[in-house]
Amino acid sequence: MTHCIIQWARLGDLFQTRPLLARVRCREPSANILLFVDEIYRPLAATFPEPHRVVGIPLRHYWALSKSEPCLGTLFSEFRDALDNLHMETLDIVYVLNRSAAAIRFAEMLRPKEMRGFRGD
Repeated sequence: MTHCIIQWARLGDLFQTRPLLARVRCREPSANILLFVDEIYRPLAATFPEPHRVVGIPLRHYWALSKSEPCLGTLFSEFRDALDNLHMETLDIVYVLNRSAAAIRFAEMLRPKEMRGFRGD
């Protein structure tokens, strides 16, 4: 089973994600865990033992685009390009840990079998 965790917040939030990572790893020792984080925290998150893969996202750039309605098309296009370059496998569960329309849209674009966490509803 493949779990994808989207944690696009600050450093403290990243550390608060550790219990979720540990719980997923404990419940499913053979699970493939993919962790998306702000690119400045990728080296730190890569030291966490639970994820198989940590992907850094250029959040400062994405946030700037998400604040402007005319730039949303560009943002979603960049999301598509980033996902195409990752050659993503099918994701079983995506956890959205941020109250962000951009993070929710990014998660939807991953086309998981199931989404958990913030969904904007």
